[in-house]
Amino acid sequence: MVQSLVPVLDIRLHGVLPAAHGPSIVTSMNYIPGSHPEPSEVSKYLHETGWREYSDGSQTLDYINTNLQQIIRDGHASNWIRRPGSGVLIPIDISIEQCQILG
Repeated sequence: MVQSLVPVLDIRLHGVLPAAHGPSIVTSMNYIPGSHPEPSEVSKYLHETGWREYSDGSQTLDYINTNLQQIIRDGHASNWIRRPGSGVLIPIDISIEQCQILG
């Protein structure tokens, strides 16, 4: 299904592995040219688009958007690529999950 949404990435599913926290999906995708941004660039970009740092005790760098009711997991700078020329930041290995904001 993902392949039909973004065919240029050529995302491939290699398998599912058991892990202590639940199943881990093993995938690969095409190379995206660029470089990793600085952590401050990722933080600034996410803050400008409505995200803020979030901690619920997980061991990853996470961000939350309460309007979208979503959490970005593993959002550290090595999981983003800055495209040459445009400077656009592209997430490459993050997880986005729905959450219910109580309040």
